[in-house]
Parts: sequence; structure tokens; C-alpha cells
Amino acid sequence: LGLAAHAPALNETLIPDLRACLETGDVDGFGRRLEHFVFGIAHENLQQEAGYRALLQALFLLMAVPTQSEKSNWGGRADHEVQIGHRVYVFEVKYNRSEGEALRQIRDRQYGRQHLGTGRTVTAVGLAFRRDLQTGPCLQVAQADLAQLLADRDAGRTAHTGTWDRAEFRRSAWHNGGGRRTRSWEPRTLRSP
Repeated sequence: LGLAAHAPALNETLIPDLRACLETGDVDGFGRRLEHFVFGIAHENLQQEAGYRALLQALFLLMAVPTQSEKSNWGGRADHEVQIGHRVYVFEVKYNRSEGEALRQIRDRQYGRQHLGTGRTVTAVGLAFRRDLQTGPCLQVAQADLAQLLADRDAGRTAHTGTWDRAEFRRSAWHNGGGRRTRSWEPRTLRSP
């Protein structure tokens, strides 16, 4: 995978930094550090979504955090569920698709629902690894409070007032390892059928 170039940094900075980001709820910081790491890996080794999922699983195992890959529930399988302290993260990974699509999948299939009501903070995280030859490769990250994401889903379904259009989540993108662009989505809106 091209990890040899990162070997000294794995134990000295990368792993502790990624773990600290998750412990403090800094999903944006986690994304920035992860993207920096991924830029050092040969692109030929990361041509499919499964490669990114495996890379994340390896990093979670190196962080020594309880993690389950392909965590199955009634709605399907979440790519990763990670527990650290009083926090649970439900990760969905996409390759050349949007981070919003990843969050919608978490919402629609109700990944991580079993953690609600346990006293833990549960965060849905969509990771979109993009390789666009015109704009360059980047990692896009979206996050949402899982309880709110599912409540919005249920409210829209119960009210029968329309279809769910946008989640209320933060979206960040980093391009070429350089400047950071951040956009906030508007609160969700309902469209009439």
C-alpha cells in the first residue's frame, strides 16, 4: 500500500493524532489528518471503496479502539462503527461519490441506531474519497448527530408532507492537501411530491 514512507509517523504522530481527534469529537481534524496520510499512498492501491474501508480498519486497529467493520443490523451493514470513550462513530465510506450520499445511507438504513439511548454521543460520518482529474483528489467529510438525523427521517415519514431533501450536517473538503474549504448546508427542507 505504500505505508513504508509513513512508518515512523504512524506511531509518533498519526495514530495518536487520529485517536485524539475521535476522543474530542473533532471529525474535521480527523478528516484533515486522514487525507494527509492518504496522499502518501500510491493511487494504484486505492482504486475501489473496499481499499479505503480496509485502510480505515487498519488505522482503527492501530489506534486500539473498539471497532466493528461491516457492522450488520436490520437495515444493512455500516462500513465501520467505532467506540471511543463516551462517543460512537458510524462511518460510511464512498469512492467517487458524495459524502451526502454516505450520510443518507446511514440515515435511511438506520446504521448505529442500537447505540441511541445508551448515554453515548453517536455521530454519523460520511467519508467521500474523490479522484477528479480536473480538481484533484480530495477527501470530503460530512457529519451529523445520529439521533437528530434519524428523528428528521422519522418526522418526514410520519408527517407525509414531502420527501427528505437535505440533512442538517456540516461538510468539509480538502483539496490537494492544501487550503481547506468548508460549507454548511442549509437546514433540511421538505419538497412536495
